[in-house]
Amino acid sequence: MTNPVTIHGVTFTFKGLLFAAAVVQWLLVIVVAIVTPRAKRAWRRAETALVISTLVAGGAWYAILMYQPHPLVQQAAMTGAHPHTGSCGTIKSGMSQSEVQQQLGKPDRIRTERETRGPAAEAWIYDDMRCAIHLYGSKVDSIE
Repeated sequence: MTNPVTIHGVTFTFKGLLFAAAVVQWLLVIVVAIVTPRAKRAWRRAETALVISTLVAGGAWYAILMYQPHPLVQQAAMTGAHPHTGSCGTIKSGMSQSEVQQQLGKPDRIRTERETRGPAAEAWIYDDMRCAIHLYGSKVDSIE
């Protein structure tokens, strides 16, 4: 979507074309609202279309020209801040620690669960995937 589009030798960005389309449709609805004869009732369909079109054009204007993502979001997107490549959905009960680490990579945090589940229990937490792998004796016991 960030690649420029060339039309008859003139280069446009996708955002620019989207904004231009929103403004053109808004102007067309304004013309239709002006030209349409006045009906007996107070509110015409053309006026409803004008209100909706104004909201669409205003939303496009905000989304394209005004919205700026937070700098940390841009930095994370550019640096590839998500080192985990797998999915917690691929992990099954009974898998070994090495199989889990091979599929998901090194966990962000490791918590011991000695007090609640016993001395051989720990939880591997993957923050960016929002999941926790509960291990008991080097084998997967449950996945959250």
